[in-house]
Amino acid sequence: MADPFEVRMRFTNQLRQLNASVTSAQKAAQYALKNREMAEDLHSCILEQLGRVSLSSAAILAEALTCLTAL
Repeated sequence: MADPFEVRMRFTNQLRQLNASVTSAQKAAQYALKNREMAEDLHSCILEQLGRVSLSSAAILAEALTCLTAL
């Protein structure tokens, strides 16, 4: 099992690096699924990022969440 702090840091970095490409959204979604036992921590990472980003970045983050639900 991975260290929760490390998982949070990596996922947060992936969320910060999201762009309009489907690949980046899928990569973040796959990482979240890989670490689904830490869903509560990952959820808090998403909420933290939503509070810090612009509207266009929030739309990109929403696309990543759509990819997550599609997997």
